[in-house]
Amino acid sequence: MQILLFSFKKAAMWLGCICIVLGSLCLYLKGENENKMLEYMKQKYKESFTELETYGGQFGKDYSMLRIKGDKFKADGILVRKAGKDGKYLHQDNYLAYLLRGQIEQRMKELAEPVFGACKVFYKIPEIVFPAEFSADMELENFLKHSWSMIRIYLYIKDDSFKKNDQMEKFCMLLKEKEYLAGGVVSWSLNENYYHKITRENFIRAAYAGYQYRAEVIFSIKGKNAQACLKWKE
Repeated sequence: MQILLFSFKKAAMWLGCICIVLGSLCLYLKGENENKMLEYMKQKYKESFTELETYGGQFGKDYSMLRIKGDKFKADGILVRKAGKDGKYLHQDNYLAYLLRGQIEQRMKELAEPVFGACKVFYKIPEIVFPAEFSADMELENFLKHSWSMIRIYLYIKDDSFKKNDQMEKFCMLLKEKEYLAGGVVSWSLNENYYHKITRENFIRAAYAGYQYRAEVIFSIKGKNAQACLKWKE
């Protein structure tokens, strides 16, 4: 009986040691993987990044994802992914959206103001990673014309109009002429006070900030020759 008890304790001790070794190995490999992803971002964008959160891959799929932050922008939604196939790995990220955000909003405002008058324009950073071929120096025009850029714009209009349909038709026509693949929301504020409530911090959560509108339309442009998709909310 004592011999059996001793053998059981010895087996349990060995099993514990094996678990500790395997756990340490997993943590080491996890750390190595994350360091390589951060190094990829540093080499691509010439900027340092730090990890915020780890995402696990889906069952049966060989990939991992990190949510990170950089030195240039105060943002916690930067994503980088490492995916494997046939023993080869590639990296993808969405940091280009942060780099181009100011230019995107400026370009859209240049198109929108002659149509709607005074307005606020916000670009929603997509919570996806872009194709691996999206380079760090990708030009704005190419980005706006690529279907995988997932451009989503929020336009808040200061002054009401009796020709909202005409305004949307003209705005969509301008987007199609430029071959920009974009969608989003155009909102005519109930009055000037509500217009001024909208900021970069709350534009997606506008309803929770007490914002009210006269009319809103969800729009989508999927191609130069495709009909614009409009869904009105009154």
